Amino acid sequence: MLRSLGSKPIQWALLGVCTMFITFRVWKRLKYRPSPPVDTVLSFDVADEDCLYRIQRHCKHHGTRGVYVWLKWPDLIPEEYRTYGPSVIRHLSKLDEWNGGWETLIIDKDDAGRLQVLCDAFPPHRVSEDMIIGSYPAFNVFDLKDVKEVKSRTHSCRIRGKKCFVKSARFAFEIPALEREISAYYSLIQYKSKLAPGLVGFVYEGNKSRIIGFATEEVAGRYPTIDDYDLCDEALQKLHGLGIVHGDVNIYNMIVMRDGIKLLDFEEARIDQRRSEAWAQLAQDERQTLRERLSDTSGIGKPWD
Repeated sequence: MLRSLGSKPIQWALLGVCTMFITFRVWKRLKYRPSPPVDTVLSFDVADEDCLYRIQRHCKHHGTRGVYVWLKWPDLIPEEYRTYGPSVIRHLSKLDEWNGGWETLIIDKDDAGRLQVLCDAFPPHRVSEDMIIGSYPAFNVFDLKDVKEVKSRTHSCRIRGKKCFVKSARFAFEIPALEREISAYYSLIQYKSKLAPGLVGFVYEGNKSRIIGFATEEVAGRYPTIDDYDLCDEALQKLHGLGIVHGDVNIYNMIVMRDGIKLLDFEEARIDQRRSEAWAQLAQDERQTLRERLSDTSGIGKPWD
């Protein structure tokens, strides 16, 4: 009887130790279990035959990065939901592969009509390394502060405390236009021209070797009117004198400042230091249509409010 009573404290102690051990194991497993990523659709390009999505993925232990989805089987997402970010994520997250460590995803169907998912079958886009010259700094696109969308691919933000504009390529098909603009900036820098805002640096995603955009100084001024024709024409003549045709002159790509005109948006620029006949015709046409462009009230090219 005494022996039986004396063993109960030991039993309770052992039970307590076992309970604590099991609780610790469960807590440890829950603590280190990978949390599902938090996904946000940043950009999309939707067509009848396919859809492209750029998604910001935040993981608790791996930080924030960009991932890309090429949906070659659009019917996977009902048409009315293809441009609404939360619905896109809700449908795509049902895929078995969704929470994996991929950077790019192709979603298609095979010849038998069955779902086919390919991880990292294409590389994420980037500006050619040959385009990045000089000692300009590179900034992580997800570390930018006070980001505000100005146009579909242009944002205002703060970099090192200064107001800047950032232009980036959301998808691979936008890289050529971005590289044309970078080339135009390099040409202006080479000639020490003040016709455009100063180049601040580049922006990257993932790692610094994967450049997807650039940053320029923010400029303050007003859009020109027909009354500013002489000032704008003078700016175009200077630009053409450097072997550059702007390619997309409109009132929203020019800013009137105290020291003259600043030109913006060189995506359609044509550079030809030899001034070929075809280039000269483009330059002539650009000047001849300037009055019409300054009088345009259609709102084409206007930044978003």
